Amino acid sequence: MLTSLLGILMLIGQRLDTSVVHSSDFSKDELKTLAVGIAHSNELDVSQFLKVIECESGWNPKAKGDFVNGKPTSFGLVQLRFPERDWGLTKEEAMQPLTAMETMAKAWKNGKQKRWTCYNLYDR
Repeated sequence: MLTSLLGILMLIGQRLDTSVVHSSDFSKDELKTLAVGIAHSNELDVSQFLKVIECESGWNPKAKGDFVNGKPTSFGLVQLRFPERDWGLTKEEAMQPLTAMETMAKAWKNGKQKRWTCYNLYDR
C-alpha cells in the first residue's frame, strides 16, 4: 500500500485526476498523510486542515450529516454540504476523500474556510 500511497501523493502534486481512488482503499493514517500533502501543496495551515477534517467526520469518508427532514445534506470526509448545488459534485464524488480534500483546499485558498462549521471552532 505504501507504494500506491506514494503514487497518489505524486498525482496530487501534479494535480492529476485522483477521483478514481476509492475511500475503502485508505486507512485513517493514510487519509491523514494525504491531507497533509494536500494542505502543504495548497500552502494551507496543515494543523487546522487536519483538525477540521477530524471535527467534521472523524476521518470517516462515508460520513453523512446536517440532516434536514431526516435526509443528509452534507457528505464525506470534509462534509461538503449540498454537493450538487454548492460544489458541482455528485454525492458519490463528495464522498471520495481525495476529491473532497482537494475541494476543501481550493475553497480555503479562495477564502471560503468559514463554510465549515468546524473551521470556526479552530479559527485563530
